[in-house]
Amino acid sequence: MDVSHKSAEIVEVQKNVFQKEVDQKRAVFAKYKDNLGNNRYRFIGIFKCSGLAAVDSTSIRYQRIEKQISIL
Repeated sequence: MDVSHKSAEIVEVQKNVFQKEVDQKRAVFAKYKDNLGNNRYRFIGIFKCSGLAAVDSTSIRYQRIEKQISIL
C-alpha cells in the first residue's frame, strides 16, 4: 500500500493499524473472467502479514504460508 502522498500523521495512524495485522492469516483469491464472461475466483494461497517493509515503512509485507487448504 503506497501512502507516500499522505501526511506524516496519517501514516503514523496507519502504521499502528498495520501492526495489529501482524501474524493474521488471510485467504487470497484472484478474480478473473472466463471465456463466457463469467466471474471466476482462483485460490492463490494463505498469506500472513509479516509487518512493514524494511526499506519503506509505508508498505506492508505479506508472506505466503500455504498453497492449499483442506475443505471440510
